[in-house]
Parts: sequence; structure tokens; C-alpha cells
Amino acid sequence: MKNIVLILFVTIPLYLFGEEPAQNKFLLKFSPIEFFDHNKRIEFSSANLYIGSYICENIVLGITNINSMSGNDPDRYIPLYKLSNYQLFSLIYLKKINEFSTPFLFFKRSLKFKKEEFYIENLDGKYESIRHDFDVLDDLKIGVGIKNKIYDGLYLDLTYYQFIKENHSGFKNGVTQLGVLIDF
Repeated sequence: MKNIVLILFVTIPLYLFGEEPAQNKFLLKFSPIEFFDHNKRIEFSSANLYIGSYICENIVLGITNINSMSGNDPDRYIPLYKLSNYQLFSLIYLKKINEFSTPFLFFKRSLKFKKEEFYIENLDGKYESIRHDFDVLDDLKIGVGIKNKIYDGLYLDLTYYQFIKENHSGFKNGVTQLGVLIDF
């Protein structure tokens, strides 16, 4: 079932938007600034790197080195735990606003697809066992963004995304990222 969903994730956008050849072949996105909704915290990171490939003129599929966590709020009774070391992402570009700005849809999901047991220590110092069943929407993040042209192939990138389903603490915490995007 999971493989079918991944295949649909790649092929449905191709049918919706056509199969035009892409002028650019690759995308490199670096997002060092993140703002978290739930606690109004800003973080700076040198590791938020996205690498993707254009599969047609307005669709990018790729991988990011950002750890996939069970949430993004470490101040909860049940602490966060790492689901995977990498995540898949997709950008679907919409119609340009003007010659400098292009909005896009953003999707991101961990690379875990099987049931797994996690043992974590709660705030009382007791260990709890959490069974994480990865269904189709689990750990899927969806969002919107805009890229603003600075120079040919170099863009300022602003992205907002949140979980599609509530995490184990019952929240759909959102994240705003600011960074640089390079098309080549």
C-alpha cells in the first residue's frame, strides 16, 4: 500500500500539470532560519539542506537531510523521538505572480513506512513504549511558499508548513522557514 501511495505521489502531479521538459534540472535549497508557531521560537541551523530534481517544468522531487521527528514541540510530556534521518519533499510551482515571484505548494514526509516501537523517557523519568504505525498521512507535512528572484537562478525562499495529522501530543505545529533556493 505504501509503495502505491509513493507512486501516486510522483505520477498524479505529472498528469495534472503535463509533462513539459524542465529548463532547470536540479534545485538546491538551504533554509537556515526556522520559526516555530507553538512556542514562538526562532532557530538557526546550518544543516537544513534540500536537494531535488525537476521531473517536469513545475514539479520538484527530492530529499532533505533534516531529521524527521515525531513533532516539533520539545516541551510536551511525551518527548520527541526521531523517526528517520532523511525526508522526501516535493515542490509544485503554481502560476507566477510576476517576473520575480513564484508561489508553490510544499510536501514533506519521513522515509519510514513500517510499524516501529519507540522507547522514550517522559518528563517523570519513566520509560514509555510508543508504537508508531506509519499510515499514508502519518508525518506528512503540507505547506505553501514563495520564491522571490534575486538573480538568475538564485531566489529568496519563504516556506510555511505544518503536519496534516495531529502528532502524538495532539498538535499540528507549524514551521516557517527562510532561506535561499538555487535552480541549476
